[in-house]
Amino acid sequence: MLFRSRDPQLVLSPCLIIEVLSPSTEAHDRGLKFSQYRQLPSLQEYVLVQTEQPIVEVFQRHQDQKWLFAEYGMGQRFLLQSLNLEVLVDDLYRRRCSLGKYQMCQFKELKVYTYFILL
Repeated sequence: MLFRSRDPQLVLSPCLIIEVLSPSTEAHDRGLKFSQYRQLPSLQEYVLVQTEQPIVEVFQRHQDQKWLFAEYGMGQRFLLQSLNLEVLVDDLYRRRCSLGKYQMCQFKELKVYTYFILL
């Protein structure tokens, strides 16, 4: 169940958190932040989207309260169980020029909102 405060950008009980990693915040997102997020009883999925390479990491909480990790790359699909939404990794990235590097795409059909979570 999702509870909101009077602030439209504040979610009190998220079931899914997606972090787009940057080199300056990656260690914090993987470490302390995820450790704090795991304390939220409502959280079922934590997704890390890398920007340096086309890799998506999905952590899902199971009934025994253990977290299952899976990594996905180009050509692969992953299921966000909390939304019952299947995502093709290729749809999140596009190739940049002839350098062979990737960059994040903007979502075309999904509206992405930023919410602040109180811990």
